[in-house]
Amino acid sequence: MTTFDEILEMSSIKSLVIDKAEKRGMKIGIELGMEIERKRNLENSQKGLIGLGQDLLGAPTAAQKKRIAAITDIRALGELQFRIHKFSTWKELLATLN
Repeated sequence: MTTFDEILEMSSIKSLVIDKAEKRGMKIGIELGMEIERKRNLENSQKGLIGLGQDLLGAPTAAQKKRIAAITDIRALGELQFRIHKFSTWKELLATLN
């Protein structure tokens, strides 16, 4: 037969396990949310570069769009947006990535 103290100890252990699981779940949720936000910001920066570039340089080719989509550094995208007015073609602008 289980004593009251044993039941109490099992209950405490269960609470600790649940608390740990909840904290781990929150951490995973926060990390997932941050990754989703990072990807959203990256996609918005890529779209912003293309939108700005269309106005200044004309429509990018499919290969140029693919090259822009491959840029995963949000700072690099920002620098391209900042410098875009110095170039007359997408080829010239994207050549600065090398």
